Amino acid sequence: NIYDRWKTSNFNMQSIKWTNYYPGEFPKEVDEYYCETLSLNYLRSWISRIDPGFYAPWHWDVDDRLDDYLALGTPIRYSIFVSPPSITSVFVVGDECYYNMPQGSIIEWKKYSEWHAGMNAGLEPKFMYHFLGY
Repeated sequence: NIYDRWKTSNFNMQSIKWTNYYPGEFPKEVDEYYCETLSLNYLRSWISRIDPGFYAPWHWDVDDRLDDYLALGTPIRYSIFVSPPSITSVFVVGDECYYNMPQGSIIEWKKYSEWHAGMNAGLEPKFMYHFLGY
């Protein structure tokens, strides 16, 4: 469904690229810190990277374990800006657009499964930490 929408819109497929880093690829203390800071139990987390000139176009995140999460309650999702502020790095969730956000800024999603996109028109990689809890 998502891929078909990108094709139908004639999105430049060569500009689509992002990298996700999962627990074990970054210190577990990061997850522990946000569980405590957000007063939530852990479901899932990752750090995303978008390199200069690339996009994570309009999409929602597919998750094979969603039924397991829903059995515990409605997931709550947060995204944290890891990179320094930049007017050239943009993150869109639903109808909200974020850019030039202070490092460490935390946003709570209105809905954990919201459509979203990220882009980097800057000169440095853009990193964000994503946390799903209940």
